[in-house]
Amino acid sequence: MKNLKFYILTAFVALTTAAFAQKDYNTIFVSYSSTFYNFTEEIAMGADEESVFNNTDGTTISYLHAFNVTKKLPLYVETGLEWNMEFWSYSQSILSSYKFNTDITTMRLNVPLNVVYKFQIGDFAIKPYTGLYLKFNLMGEANMSIRDIDGKDILEQIPGYSKEDAHVNFYDKEKMGDEVWNVFQAGWQIGAKFDYRNITIGAGYALDFVKVTPYANTSNFHVGIGYVF
Repeated sequence: MKNLKFYILTAFVALTTAAFAQKDYNTIFVSYSSTFYNFTEEIAMGADEESVFNNTDGTTISYLHAFNVTKKLPLYVETGLEWNMEFWSYSQSILSSYKFNTDITTMRLNVPLNVVYKFQIGDFAIKPYTGLYLKFNLMGEANMSIRDIDGKDILEQIPGYSKEDAHVNFYDKEKMGDEVWNVFQAGWQIGAKFDYRNITIGAGYALDFVKVTPYANTSNFHVGIGYVF
């Protein structure tokens, strides 16, 4: 019973403390991010596990503004812009003197719309959130090369191949056909941030409602650090 009273009192202090100190706030956040691509068997079939393009890793830089919804509760609506750039690389030896290399680069801009609840206890705060987002895919491309023992790219010397074959734009309908990537996506996300004064750390998970291609579902995990002001 004593423990129950203690937990109730702690929760009450947290809510009432926040109620008297609520205001809008901004967050600049830098995070490590990884996007996972779950391709259908139709696309992945026949490739060995190492050569299957299944995730990209990179960085997300976010600027977010949280609007206080009500003065009676530490409830916020948060939105802003998130710039993301990620990479994937694969290299395979061919015979003993050549290497086949593939480098994939993606870049996107996200517009989140989250609901945030802020639990304030002294200098510390816990801010769980959930919401939706729009995603604008700005770039998605693959660059391929075959290099000899001296590092020289010899792909164009192979009969039937040209410089254009070494570069693939995932948004090029002519090259990608029905596997072309979508420029616009939308999805749902959940996560939490933990503040100590002006420093914040956090992690989140996002799942796209709209597929990046008809043959792949995508999701994202990120963890990072930021500044609140």
